[in-house]
This record gives sequence, C-alpha cells and structure tokens, in this order.
Amino acid sequence: MSMSKHPFFYSSKLVLTATLCNLACAPQASEDEASGETTSSASGDGDGDGDTSGDGDGDASGDGDGDGDTDPSGDGDGDASGDGDGDPSPEGHVFSVRFINATNGPVTVWLEGSQPPCSAAQALACDSRPGGEPWLPADYAARWAELETDGVFEASGTRFTLIHADSGTTELPVSNHTEIGPGQVLRITPPIVDDLPQWYWASDGEAVSAGVKAWVTQAGVDMPASEQALLYEFNLTGDQLWWDLSAVDGLNANAVMSYGGPGCPDADCGCDSGNAKQCLIELAPYDGGNDGCPYIINYGGADTCPNPKFYAEIDAMVAKPGWVVPTSAFTTDAVASDYLDIWTAAGSPSGADMASAPSGDPNVKPAYHIWWSTNPVGQGWLDYLQSNDAGPCNAYGWAYDEKKWAPGDEFDQNGNPPDNIGVAANVRCDFSPDTYLGVEILSVM
Repeated sequence: MSMSKHPFFYSSKLVLTATLCNLACAPQASEDEASGETTSSASGDGDGDGDTSGDGDGDASGDGDGDGDTDPSGDGDGDASGDGDGDPSPEGHVFSVRFINATNGPVTVWLEGSQPPCSAAQALACDSRPGGEPWLPADYAARWAELETDGVFEASGTRFTLIHADSGTTELPVSNHTEIGPGQVLRITPPIVDDLPQWYWASDGEAVSAGVKAWVTQAGVDMPASEQALLYEFNLTGDQLWWDLSAVDGLNANAVMSYGGPGCPDADCGCDSGNAKQCLIELAPYDGGNDGCPYIINYGGADTCPNPKFYAEIDAMVAKPGWVVPTSAFTTDAVASDYLDIWTAAGSPSGADMASAPSGDPNVKPAYHIWWSTNPVGQGWLDYLQSNDAGPCNAYGWAYDEKKWAPGDEFDQNGNPPDNIGVAANVRCDFSPDTYLGVEILSVM
C-alpha cells in the first residue's frame, strides 16, 4: 500500500471465547482536510492499494456489554488485558497501541518498516529514504535493529512491552515484527512529548509524521511488506487520533479495533462515529454454499483474500462466484454505458483502472465511485466484505470507500459523493491522556 491520498498520510490475562465474539461483535450502522477534500481511510492512504460507527448498544467499547468501558477483553472491568485488575497500564501512562492475541496460536504483528516510531527530535536519525534511496522490505528488520542498538528508540521514548497471560510483563526490543502468543498483548508506547503521542520518521532528510499501518500474520510467515492483508491504520496528529480497518488490498484476519481507556471523557471516548470497528466475516474458501472468500491467493506460504484488483490470473478449477474474473475481463459497466460524459471526463479508464482507483483527480474519482457502485465485480467484493452472512466488517473495501454514490447523487468539487454512512470506516477521536488504541485479533488465515 502506498500512502498517497488518505487524510492520514498527509503532512494481563486474556481469555476470549465465542461468547466474547457474540458480545463484542454486534453489527454496526469520513482526502486531505487542508485541501477541502475527504479521503479514503483513517490511515489516510486512500490510494486503492491497501491502503469507522456506532453499534447502537450505548457501549463505546463495542463489546456489547453496555458498560461503556471500552474494554476489548469483554469482561466488563475496563481492562483491555482481561486480567481483572482494571488497568494494565504502567503508572503515568499517556497512550499506547495494543495488539491482543485472542487466537489459539502465535501470531506476528508487523509494522510498516519505512515508518520507525521516533520522536520529532530524533526523526532525522530515522530516515528511511536517505539520499532518496528507500529502505527495502528485506532490510527493515536490520534497519530497526540498528536504531535500537544506537539508542534512537530509547532517546525517543519508544517502548515495546509484552503482557503475558499471567499479567507479567517483558520489555522487548523495538522491531518492525513481533511474535506474540495466545492470550498475550503487545503494548507499543510511542514517543510522548508534552503529554501527546508522536510517531515521526524522516524521508530524504525531511521529518515526516503521517499515518501508520500494521498487519498481523500467523507466526512463521515472512511478510515485511503488507500483501493483501487486513490493515490496522492510525494517525497520531497532535490532539486528534484517526484510525480505521482497511481491506483496500484485501484481508487475512478477523479483528476488533477500538479506542478506550480510563482517560476517556465519555462513552464514545471522544470519537465521532462510535468506537468499535470490526471484521467478523467468513474467511474460509468459497465453496458454493458459504459466504467465504471469493478467491484466495497464497503469498509466501500465507493465504490471503485479495481485493479483486489483484485478480491478475484466475484458476478455472477453483470454486468461485460468477463475478470473479481476471482483471483483463473487468468491464467498464455501468460507467461507460450509462454515464458516458463522466467516463470520458475521467479519460475513459478501463475496468481494471477503476477497480484500482489510483488517482485523486476530482475529474476522475466520479468514474471510480460509479464503477464500484454498479459493476458486478465491485459490488460482489463489497457484498462479501460488508454484508457477509457470518458477520459485519466496517472496513474500507476500496480506495474511496468513505464516500458512496447512488443514482441521483451529485459530486462535489473534489469529486466526492455523499458520505458512506453504512460503513463509516474512518474514525476521528479527540485525544485524551491515559487511553489506548486496541486491536484484538480474533482469527488469522
């Protein structure tokens, strides 16, 4: 996922059972603000390559227990760790990002390797594009290890802590990938300056603070760059926090993401569209009788369920819905057929181009929106993702999914139709001290 368009990318014991999923996973009912444009995800990339909503239960945590405690563990004690102590945070805690392994096997949490978590003061020491030459994914781990050895992360105040199932903790090296076992929690404490979280790095000598993305795989899978995986995206922008789930490239997991903690000022923890986003859909292969993944691709030994824009080749022998065809067979319907003037103004893009939605040009975006709202390929993918028989998924399904076009809708000066209130994937929260962004991993392909 490149990061070109989202608002984002501009300038403990844990016991999880089916009961928790039934509680926490209730169905749920937005481009650069500086330019007046709305983008596609809380991560801010909105670029079509991989880069959020109230559930009506009165419970900001989204766990459905009605206590409003923003507790992803679901036990009602206000403690994300689930250990019953009411607060898994160290004394003086301001903010952290927590990945909770609620599966029955070890998983690896991956962070975008070109975005090391440094303070503004240390940003130039964290240049992932020195002299214009970008770090390569194969080198991310070694680059982060150098920053760790050189004391850059320590000087920044960045800390990685493993919270064990028995509530014990272990300090870990700051790394772009960390394995955590069942029931364990990875607590990432970013730099804290003036009681606000930071996450800076540099690109060719220029300090950068923009959206961050993470993903999870089964342990043992080597995926230093995200490949058709569900993304957990967040942006620390001073006194605001933006976040979302993104299946713009595809997905490989079910998860619940929420913002909470003892410092929350209200039931929604200062968030504008509720406070839990979840993906709880069928990940098994489509077999003709289930609502499973339309077409699975294996990457480096890991199965993923890719966005149709990655359907370069399709195995004719594999069971799949009728709309699953290779990208070369994507039609331009119903843009070219019913909205010829819009299609022509966009440069007459192919069906594959409209599926990828690579441009942010306001003259081009209307064609993308109409394609995704009318074409059988786009509608097939969104129906699987966001209307799945197994459960909801409040995730971006394509690049500009924070907006949704319907016949009769007009486009604004930025090429945007009305908000997509049915998914509301992008969440903005007013930051409060002693809070955390929690990602609870329920299952991984």
